[in-house]
Amino acid sequence: MTGWDAYLDSLEEEVRAIGREVAAGDRVRAAGPFLPPAGLGVLPAHLAPRVRDVLDGMAEVSRLVRGELERTGDQLALLARHDVRGPKPPSSVDLHA
Repeated sequence: MTGWDAYLDSLEEEVRAIGREVAAGDRVRAAGPFLPPAGLGVLPAHLAPRVRDVLDGMAEVSRLVRGELERTGDQLALLARHDVRGPKPPSSVDLHA
């Protein structure tokens, strides 16, 4: 196994873990930067399809996280419209009823 294989393994596991967190509704941890460790050298050509798969997985997880952020933002906006103290008492009385 090359250094690139190990690095791609770690990226794939990170993408899977974040996907599981989103699917479970758990708090999603921040992903690390997409920077290969120093000293790996040039990516071997035979690993290019695997890198594309990892990038596709990252894009999908990113889409899922953005969707959850939007859903959470919508819920917060709904909450902001409601008075946390409950319904307000009537401010006037209709004597004609």
